[in-house]
Amino acid sequence: MNFAFQAVFFLLLLIPGFIFRSNYNGRILKDQLQSFTPFSNEAIYVIIISASLNSFWVIVSNAIGRIDSIAVQIDLPTVMFLLLGNYGDTELLQRAIDSVSNHPIPILLYFISLYALSSILGKSMHYVIRKYGLDIKFALFRFRNPWHYILTGEVMEIDNPNADEVDLVSVSAIIDDYLYIGALADYELDERGNLARITLEKTYRRKLSDDATSDNTVNLEEDSRYYKIRGDYFIIDCSNTRNLNIDYWYLPEETEVPS
Repeated sequence: MNFAFQAVFFLLLLIPGFIFRSNYNGRILKDQLQSFTPFSNEAIYVIIISASLNSFWVIVSNAIGRIDSIAVQIDLPTVMFLLLGNYGDTELLQRAIDSVSNHPIPILLYFISLYALSSILGKSMHYVIRKYGLDIKFALFRFRNPWHYILTGEVMEIDNPNADEVDLVSVSAIIDDYLYIGALADYELDERGNLARITLEKTYRRKLSDDATSDNTVNLEEDSRYYKIRGDYFIIDCSNTRNLNIDYWYLPEETEVPS
C-alpha cells in the first residue's frame, strides 16, 4: 500500500517533466521519450525539469495563497515526507492524509495548472529556438537528433552560417541490386533514435549495375535506365538499406519577366 502510494505520488510530480520535454522536442524528437530509462540522460532531464517546475509552482501557489485567504498553502515538509516514504511517523502520515482528503479540489487544480504550465513553457521554448534558429547557431540549443539536421538540409547552415536554405532534399538508397532515387517527404526514427524508415515522392529505380558512363546530370524522366515507381509515396525500410546518398538542391529565384 505504502509503496503504491509513493509510486503514484512520484509519478504525479514527474509528469510535468515529461509534458515539458514532449512539447519542447516537438516532432524533431517525436520518439525520444519512448527510450526513457531510469538512468538515461532523458531521465535526468525529466527529474531536473520536474523539480524546477514543481518548486516554481509551489512558490507561485503559496504567493497566491497569501493574497487570497481562501487559497490553500502548500506544506513543503508534508511533501518531503510523502516523497521519502518513511511512514513510521504516524502523526505526519495522518497529517498528509488529512491534507489530501480535506482539500482534494485545490490539489487537483494545482496539478492541472502545473501540467498546463509545463505544456505552454515547452511549446514556447521550442517555438523561440526554432523561429530564431538558436539550435542552428549554438550547439547548446541543438536537439539531439542529427537525422533532422541532415535530412532537412539544416546541417549546411550549421557548417556555413551564410548558406541559403535548402529547397529540396533527394535521397538515393541502395536496396539489394537496385538504386532508388526520390524526393524526401518524411522520415521516422526508432526508439533508439536511429533512422527506421524514409518516405520518398516521385521515386525512380534502376539496376545498380547500370552506372552512368559520364558525370553529366541525369534526367530521370528521359534516361531509359530508370523506371518510375507508380504511387504517391514510396517507403523504404532502412534496416534493408545498404547505403544512403543525400543531395541538397537550391532552386533558382524567380525573376520578373520584363513587360
